[in-house]
Amino acid sequence: MDRNPNASLSPREINVLRALKLPSDRVFSSEDLRLLLSMGLAVEDGATIALSPAGRVRLELEERANL
Repeated sequence: MDRNPNASLSPREINVLRALKLPSDRVFSSEDLRLLLSMGLAVEDGATIALSPAGRVRLELEERANL
């Protein structure tokens, strides 16, 4: 399931990145989370999953591209 960190993201995956940007109790697909973790776009911090610095940069790039 490893994918290059620069690979295209689906709209659903981009939405998960957006949601990880803010603290929330939202539940995500384990498949989406595993993918983002393996791409280095998210990090595990104990029981919490959050955007990694690379994930924040990627989200900014994705949002600029959709302007």
